[in-house]
Amino acid sequence: MKDKLLVIELDEYGSVPRVFYKGEEINKKVEVAFDWKTRDDKNLNLPNITIKYIDEEAGLPTQKTISLQDPLNSCPDCCGDIETTTIYKDGEVYLEIPECVKCGKKI
Repeated sequence: MKDKLLVIELDEYGSVPRVFYKGEEINKKVEVAFDWKTRDDKNLNLPNITIKYIDEEAGLPTQKTISLQDPLNSCPDCCGDIETTTIYKDGEVYLEIPECVKCGKKI
């Protein structure tokens, strides 16, 4: 799986999917969304992928988002994918930090 961008495994309908992104398993998932449609019989659209999971940053529970969307929603400098870190305080969104996973620029 190391050479694949995304692998989603589902043992049965209703089970929690196992998700591997760039060869690393994503744990503590909150949301996994994969949407893909053809444009017509000759042209393909890009998929829209969203993976939200819980991580810890500086001892605080943090929701992170991996989002691969339309290129218009990519990093303006390098066209890389955007990952958003959401920090919660007292159960509320305290801070959201979008960052390019390719060049590291804070968006």
